Amino acid sequence: MTSEELLNEEIDYLYEYARKGLLYFIPIWDSAETLAGKGATRERVREITLELVGALIDRGVQVGEISQQADRDIEPWSEDKGEILNRIDEGIKHRSDPLDFVDICGFRA
Repeated sequence: MTSEELLNEEIDYLYEYARKGLLYFIPIWDSAETLAGKGATRERVREITLELVGALIDRGVQVGEISQQADRDIEPWSEDKGEILNRIDEGIKHRSDPLDFVDICGFRA
């Protein structure tokens, strides 16, 4: 498989995940690590993460704060795609431990 085919396969997987239920940030980061390859820099994984999120937004996936309400998974952000990607990028940059990325946002299709 080419790298583009692998990327599209991950996007399909993540989209289906978000369609079936709440998609937390960690699986997206994990997919980006897999696509980046062993020994990739955090910067490279961050770039691929943002590419994955952008593709999910293009497919109509909502991004937002994880909701505390019983009737919804997330509180969708109202910003446009570029602003959402910037917000996520800042969230990544301000956390040293990828396990804390779960606090950045969630995804739902």
